[in-house]
Amino acid sequence: MLRQVLEPDDGVLARLGDFFEAAGEKAKEVEDDDGFDLSYDLAGAAAEIRDLAEVLQAAEARMRALTPPASTPQPPLSPIRTPSLPPRALPTVPPRHTR
Repeated sequence: MLRQVLEPDDGVLARLGDFFEAAGEKAKEVEDDDGFDLSYDLAGAAAEIRDLAEVLQAAEARMRALTPPASTPQPPLSPIRTPSLPPRALPTVPPRHTR
């Protein structure tokens, strides 16, 4: 799952950076001071997200280096089984009398 977040081209963080960059370009189209200010803010957010992605990619590589290789495969966890209960009878509704 970490790959889905950190993938440099199609990961969640890369797409989020693209989103903020595109939103900044859209804000520039307003051709207003607030639009330009917003576009700079959004471009800054995109850059921060991309920087964060790089830091996390490096952290992932460091974590993998700390993890010792598995010498023997671990057995899969057995699924938790819940006892099946007998079906319960539904309550009956007394018939209505019309007057």
